[in-house]
Amino acid sequence: MTLPLEVVEDLALSAGDELKVEVAGDRIILRPEEDRIERRRKALAAAAGSLPGVHEPGYLETLRDESR
Repeated sequence: MTLPLEVVEDLALSAGDELKVEVAGDRIILRPEEDRIERRRKALAAAAGSLPGVHEPGYLETLRDESR
């Protein structure tokens, strides 16, 4: 099924996102399986730590110390 780009962007959908399908009379209603915030949390969790070696060990602690 193809959705209009505007709808995909408005709902922040990505390829592979699952949609709930409901029937209301003669209408088909598609809704994201999860809300936008939950999808973004999952995407962040999947990407977290995916760039090892970008910063040297202890870098965050140094930044925290500088901000105090």
